[in-house]
Amino acid sequence: MAEVATGYIQERYLAPATVTVISAEEIRNMGARNLLDVLRTVPDLEVSLDSIGLPVITMRGINSFGSKSVKFLINGQPVNSPIIAGGTFFFADLSVEAIDRVEIIRGPGSALYGSDAFVGVVNIILSRSPSPKVSYRRGSFDSDEIFFTGAQGDGQTRFWGSFSYRDSNGANLPIFRDYLSQDPTNQTVSQVPGRSQEWFRRWEIYAGLRRGPFILEAQYLNHADGGYYNYSGAVTRTNGTRPTRKFLWGRLRYEDHFGPFEARLGIYSSHLWYQHFLDYYPPGITVQGTTYPYGWRRERRAQIQEYGLEGRLTSRLSGHRITLGLEANQSSLGQIRTLSNYCLTNNFPYLREVPYPWIKGADRFHTSVYLQEEWSPVYWARLTLGGRFDYYDDVGRDLSLRGGLVISPTSKTFVKFLYGHGLRAPSFCELYLQSCVESPRKGNPNLDAEHMVAYELALEYLPFSDLSLSTTFFRHDYKDLIMVNPQTTLFENRARARTVGVELEGRLRWGLGRFNYLKLNYSYQDSRYKDHTPLTGSARDLGTMIFNWRLRPTMNLNFTVNYVGQRIGTGLGSYWITDVCFRFLKPHWEISLSVHNLFDKHYRYPDPNNRFPDDFLRPGRTIDCRLSWTF
Repeated sequence: MAEVATGYIQERYLAPATVTVISAEEIRNMGARNLLDVLRTVPDLEVSLDSIGLPVITMRGINSFGSKSVKFLINGQPVNSPIIAGGTFFFADLSVEAIDRVEIIRGPGSALYGSDAFVGVVNIILSRSPSPKVSYRRGSFDSDEIFFTGAQGDGQTRFWGSFSYRDSNGANLPIFRDYLSQDPTNQTVSQVPGRSQEWFRRWEIYAGLRRGPFILEAQYLNHADGGYYNYSGAVTRTNGTRPTRKFLWGRLRYEDHFGPFEARLGIYSSHLWYQHFLDYYPPGITVQGTTYPYGWRRERRAQIQEYGLEGRLTSRLSGHRITLGLEANQSSLGQIRTLSNYCLTNNFPYLREVPYPWIKGADRFHTSVYLQEEWSPVYWARLTLGGRFDYYDDVGRDLSLRGGLVISPTSKTFVKFLYGHGLRAPSFCELYLQSCVESPRKGNPNLDAEHMVAYELALEYLPFSDLSLSTTFFRHDYKDLIMVNPQTTLFENRARARTVGVELEGRLRWGLGRFNYLKLNYSYQDSRYKDHTPLTGSARDLGTMIFNWRLRPTMNLNFTVNYVGQRIGTGLGSYWITDVCFRFLKPHWEISLSVHNLFDKHYRYPDPNNRFPDDFLRPGRTIDCRLSWTF
């Protein structure tokens, strides 16, 4: 069951989209440590690091900074950051303990969700009725997680909430070559060998209240890390880089039924605090003929506030389900400060505020209206048509359309013909970023939105209730893709591209309670620019096998195997990663032991900027143990 495809709960194989649903039980069985561990099992979805070493997901061959081409939702609430548009900025490391299920659309969802639902949508459903529980996880690299959750109330009023604190010293993997060691001018300045900085500290708080038709919920995230691989491509032994960000969102929603009508009204707000201290270059660095004895250090600060209204009315009359929705929101980027120890040719041992901001302050007003019609002219066919009109006061207006026909020629066979538009409005960085020596990229306020059109044919066969086999063929055509022009250093709408591919899936459950299951998927995609040049950095073929065996009512064993093919345009070959998790279950407590990368495989993610010649080395075998108690 999933709601992400149409906005209401329905069977996955009837949804007018290519949907994957991963339950809380499946997440616990695989021993997932965070959301990325869950997403890497989705067909045609690849996990890697972006150009500044932060986690990113690639879907159907499209890799974007911060995963800005994928819409992230928490309980249906959009949470992408307008500063870079991406969702992994905050949610790649999301704790899985409070998750009830994760729903993923592969393909565009802009006709329903607007901007950023460009190549996919990830809807993370947090539990609103958790049993009181406390858990503790201990793992490699001095990694710890403390989590507790609970709920209380009667039929009219109910409270729920969860708290998670995690910290880790990180893998801190060896780096033998960096950007400076390859530069004749700065070879003596390079501080290799060094190590990546993968420590992190993270707080997560989620709470909600429901009274009658009113639902109030909020979430607070506080994240700091070491920047993984330094943004500049240079090792600095002082290890001072510290990106920090805080995010708070809240929503009050009214939901009720009036005969054949369902109404939803809501107000929401969010606040993002962004503060990045970067230990950019080591002492003695020479840039454009000038030597800086104290190196380069800088700090960027900004805050973003968002306020919005939403409304939706759904009617079910004469076999038609019609949904009308309205949205409006205001985003403001401000409190911008830039501190640095270098200014033109001057260099200082300390930070001081410099007169040029790293980004311009900005405001964005956005409003939209969408309409969706679902109709079954005959019992074996269901037609979905929809459209959404978006207006941005800084980048103009857009129309996104969708169409889906689901045919069931037999009770065991489902055929989907899908068509949809994807939209991504430029982020604040792409519009208003200020160019500087260390980052020669400049925002362009004249940008248009990115656009795509998708065509899909999906076939699903259910020989019996516990076995399903499916094949999806897809083609995505992209235009107005935003890239940096190397001559002008401006962000520009420069590229057209096309992706074609196929996804194969099989699912089988058996045994008492259907706790035993085998899930297999394989995907192949070919992504090229209009001149037939391949898009680089992502794998053409991906695969996953998940085998779960409930040995006894109190014992569960799970093997998860991920295959990633050769990354196009890089020298990185294919690799296999195997994870194993054993759970010992009792009525009120459980203990689990997980081994990730069981066979200690040596593998790397590609560096998109080619600043680290050996790319991004990833950890070998890691172990963690989890103990939980339910009251």
